[in-house]
Amino acid sequence: MTFFLYLSNSLKIIFKNNTKSMIANITTIIYILSITDESINNGILQKGTAISRINHEDGFQIYKFYNYLNSQNGMDSDSNDDLEIVSTLKEENVYLVTGKFATTQDGSINVTITTNVHLNIDREDIPVMNPTVHLVGKTLGYADLTETGYTLQIQVKPYLSKDQFVPFTVNLTHPPNGQFRNALTKAKKNSTVHASGMFFFAEN
Repeated sequence: MTFFLYLSNSLKIIFKNNTKSMIANITTIIYILSITDESINNGILQKGTAISRINHEDGFQIYKFYNYLNSQNGMDSDSNDDLEIVSTLKEENVYLVTGKFATTQDGSINVTITTNVHLNIDREDIPVMNPTVHLVGKTLGYADLTETGYTLQIQVKPYLSKDQFVPFTVNLTHPPNGQFRNALTKAKKNSTVHASGMFFFAEN
């Protein structure tokens, strides 16, 4: 499985940086397929599976999510309305979510949700949306230029939990005449990269 980030929002390259922690944040619209609640540390940990639409041909992305609720942010779902930033997730509902994420080799994405907003739409009306991600990583080499554009590999080491701390490689892609071409050509090996854009993957 090869992961790509189409640069569309921002790109910043730092040649000398002592950054130890790496950010991997994701924003997308999901439909909850299944969910379980577990009492933990004076709160509730919700775990489950969700999907999002990524094209108009019945293509979808699978997510395995974690949503922690404490006594202040959502255990009492009756006290929250549809605009609450953190709320209890329910099966067969649609949400706009943001969270920390990591990839898996089967193509699913693990997400620790940090904010969620309930969307009052039916499953059939879920908009097509590739996830938007913000990453901080280290370059593995120099950018390559082909007829289709630039490609630059970076390694990201997101921290979701002590059991989910697995590095993964992302290929940054950009058109040959795009706005970030100068930054890509100046990138050196082991540079720190802050990047955001549309996230997708392709089977090898």
